[in-house]
Order: sequence, then structure tokens, then C-alpha cells
Amino acid sequence: MHLSKKIGVWTFALLTLPLSASPAFAQYQAGQKVEYKVRSWPPGWKLGTVEYMTPSGKQVIVREKPDEYNPKGGTSAYALDEVRPFTGQAAPDPVDTAKAQFTPGMQVTYPGGVGTVEYVTPSGKQVIVREAPNQFYPQGNTRAYNLDELKAGGAPAAAQPAQTPQVPATAQPQNLAANIPQFSAPVHQAAANNAQLPKNALPAMAPGPAGPVMTVDDVINLFAAKIGDPKQLSWPQNEQVYAEVAKIIRDRGVDFRFDSAPQKLIDAVNHYQVFSNVTGAIRQNLGPPAKKDYFKGAWDMSQIGGETRVRQFQPGYDLVTSEHGAKAGDLVIDGNGHYSWNGISGPYRDATPEEMAQSDKGGAGIVLLDAKMGQRSKNWIVFKHSMTNGENIEVADLEYRTRREYGGRR
Repeated sequence: MHLSKKIGVWTFALLTLPLSASPAFAQYQAGQKVEYKVRSWPPGWKLGTVEYMTPSGKQVIVREKPDEYNPKGGTSAYALDEVRPFTGQAAPDPVDTAKAQFTPGMQVTYPGGVGTVEYVTPSGKQVIVREAPNQFYPQGNTRAYNLDELKAGGAPAAAQPAQTPQVPATAQPQNLAANIPQFSAPVHQAAANNAQLPKNALPAMAPGPAGPVMTVDDVINLFAAKIGDPKQLSWPQNEQVYAEVAKIIRDRGVDFRFDSAPQKLIDAVNHYQVFSNVTGAIRQNLGPPAKKDYFKGAWDMSQIGGETRVRQFQPGYDLVTSEHGAKAGDLVIDGNGHYSWNGISGPYRDATPEEMAQSDKGGAGIVLLDAKMGQRSKNWIVFKHSMTNGENIEVADLEYRTRREYGGRR
């Protein structure tokens, strides 16, 4: 633009310059086939169609490849370095590859059996498989498997008739803990000297005050008798039923470790949709419940530190380690209501059932009064540590249960 003066009047003249076309506008045209960079895992490129360029020429609006959630394909803005012209040979799509490898209805072998493919997940990372029928899932349960967990083909297992657990025909009493079927005592093939048992074997277990220690079959039968069809339970009835099931297990104890229980118990837990208080009772009550005189004697105490989380140089990844255990003195409990713990002496009282249930424990427990001065919780609860063989105790702060120490009988 320049200014000129003519006969005392200012006249403005606008000089226009030709605009050069942006290379991006020239490179991508509406309707053009392009490959766009996948922004999720697994990385790669997918084939799409250009809708238009943004006015700045810095982004391309791409109609993406259709999927289960967007049958017509969604539209997204991509930077110029995230788009490249389609050369006629598209990069293989991991989702398409997975769908071609595992088609609906084909038989596959999964860990533990042979099932049928239902569909591939939208991410292409997993395959939904209908597993072989069992007594809890006559039509077969559906479960997601990673691609490397499956093999094409496999001979289907012979069909087994569905076995429905026997449920007592009598109406349930108001007190569901009453009239519980009395299961026979478990049969153990334990060595005469329990000290010679293999690492994962369990010693013979005497019945507790509430009845014989429960086997896996006992627990499954208890689910059937007390829960029945979980779909018929609604809140708050389901909370009452599951609480009473958990109490029966805490009062009886179990003769197996939950972490190594057979698959049929895991299937029963899923089928009956039990709450965490039920699985917690199974996990925390190995063997018959403790009696009060169990705690009498001297115990060598130890502490185990919590997690240590260390930030690593690679973004998004932390290193988690556990602290080493350390000796923590001794605890002496007499039979007259007094204790001595690392120089502190005082009285103890019986733990209430509610205090024991807070840690999913059955049987007897005691509370050491004024045992840890200066701590958030000065009263500490003692109960049988029943996740391992041998005579062991666990001591935790009564109020929070966040600090724990462990003891072995001296």
C-alpha cells in the first residue's frame, strides 16, 4: 500500500500481491486416501480419507477407518507429520490381523480347555472365548484371553451333564446361620510327624468348637445352601447372607489355602458372586480357629516393611520393592490377663467378634492395652496368623490395621 497526494486530497491505493498456495493444501485434497498414525497401542498406520484441510494448513481432518464404535468412521484432526499419502499398500492393521486369525465360531485351545471364539475386542489385543461348560456354567463361561494364550483348533471335551448342587428343600429360617448342614470331617493323609510334611502339604486338623474344618466341597455346598441363586438376592438381603456365610467360614476354618485352591472353587466364587468378606474369610482362616489359651507363651517378633516405590528414568514405569524383615524383640503373654512387650507391660482383654471380623478372622483374639505409646493407635490386637503352617501370631494396631508385626512361638 502507498499514499499519494493529489489536489490536497489523500488518495489510498492498495497494492495486492499474489498469495502462494500452501504445500499442505496442494498435498491433501478432499476424498484423497491417506494413512494416519494410530495414537493408541499397538502403534501403526491405518487407512482413511481426507475430509478437508484446516484454514491454517497445519492439520488434516481425516475420516478414520470404521470400527465397532463408529460404523461410519470418526473424524479427527492430524498434524502433517501424522499423515502420509496412501501408496497403494496399506500397513497391516493389527485388529484386522487378529480378526482374520480368530473368526467367530472357530474352535480354539485356551489354557485349561477347548472353547469357541465369540469375537475379537476392538483393540485387537484380546479374544473373547466361550469356554467349555461346567457345573456352574452349563452354557460355558465367556472370558478374555490374550492372543498368545490361544491356539487354533483342538478337540472339544466330551460334554458333561450339568451338576446342580443339592439345595435343602426346606424354607430358609430367619437365622441363616442356624440349621447349617453338618458336613463330614475332612479326611487327611498327613504324615505322623507334621514337621516332615512337604512344603505345601497341610497337617491333620482337629475339629474346632463350631464344627469340623471345612473342605473345598464343604465351602461350595455352603454357597449352594445359603446363597442359592445370587440373582435373586438384592440389597440389603445379599449383605446379610454373605456376612453370615463369611461368619460360618471364620468359625469353622478351612483345610486348604485359597491361593492354591482348585478351579472348581474359583468357579463357585464367580458363580455365587460372593463378596470380598467371604473370600477374605477363606484366605485368613487356615485350620481350626484359635482358642484364647493359644496366645499364652513367649513369641519372637519381627517386622516387615511396606512397599518402596522408586521412580525410574522411563516415564510411566516405577520400580516397586519390598523392605526386608527385621527382628522386633519379643512378646510374652501370660494366662492371667497381662503381657510384656519390649519393656512395656500392661493388661489385655478379649477381642470382640466385630474386631476380629475387621481382619476376616475367626476364633479368639486379645487386645493389648496401651501397648504402643506415641503411636496413632496405642491398643494392638493379636490373632492367630493362619496363612502358614506352624504356630504364629499377627499383631496389628487396633484402630487402623495398617501397621503389623508377626510372631513365632519360641
